[in-house]
Amino acid sequence: MVSESQIPESKKLNAALERAMKKDSKKEMDYLTYLDQVKGLGLSVPAVETSNLDNETVNRLWEYNNRLKHALKTSYVYVGGNLPENIDQLISTYIATIEPGAEVPVNLESDTQVYANAPTEKLFPWKKESTKTNFMLSYKSKQPLTFKDKLIAEGIAEFGYINMYNILRKKYGLIYALGANGYANKNQNLASVSIRYVIEDVANVAKARKAMIDEVLMPMSQGNLTNHEAETIKALLEKVYVTSFYDKDRISSAYLKWGLDYGTLYTMEGFKEEIKSISKKDIEKTMRRILNLNQYFMLIEGPEN
Repeated sequence: MVSESQIPESKKLNAALERAMKKDSKKEMDYLTYLDQVKGLGLSVPAVETSNLDNETVNRLWEYNNRLKHALKTSYVYVGGNLPENIDQLISTYIATIEPGAEVPVNLESDTQVYANAPTEKLFPWKKESTKTNFMLSYKSKQPLTFKDKLIAEGIAEFGYINMYNILRKKYGLIYALGANGYANKNQNLASVSIRYVIEDVANVAKARKAMIDEVLMPMSQGNLTNHEAETIKALLEKVYVTSFYDKDRISSAYLKWGLDYGTLYTMEGFKEEIKSISKKDIEKTMRRILNLNQYFMLIEGPEN
């Protein structure tokens, strides 16, 4: 389950939930009632006379039960697998009737921002002979970010990947691995692009960096696209969002998170319409904002020596 009050790896969230459970969920009568339910006791059907559940297992189930209820008011619940024909009835009976617990206020703002006020280089040693370089470029919007903003950032990243491949690999033959991602942090109104590559020969690191800045990022930062390039970016987005719409991992995780972040659970047609609404000017405007070469991070992982 993904919810606004359940952000993965959030220490603040876990601390808030622990405090809430200590206050509300340790009532002896509630726990004993739950214990009977878990063990199947006191139910007309099915009747269970003995149980192999130990106290540790029951306590873990009890804790999850309360975490679920505290987050239920702001949640989407995904049910997957080999489902029976009466799944709608089962959901209505066993999920829709769960009574939500008290809401737990949580500050979802991150303590850190992927944002640089100037060109910033950071070096990290790793135990390999190759060198990985990651250009991270961001801009902080004054207006709340929308799902359309997220799509545009990802489209720019995909376009940057293509340009990086054409320049660094095809033109100069410098790289053997590369990747790119676009992000949108709705809580911080921060849109970001990460474009990265790995150089096998350390002697070519400086040459690759210069080519990346001068021949890939600099032209893109001008925000001047042909009609064909703009349509290519939108086609790349359709490949990512429409073609993979029914991918199990995407539906059960990212898809639900997008719904919570942006307030809409898109259908496949909804994705198509959202992508179709992106104009060439939209992409160019965002490209100029994100790809600001006066402020970016360049993260370099290379040999320790």
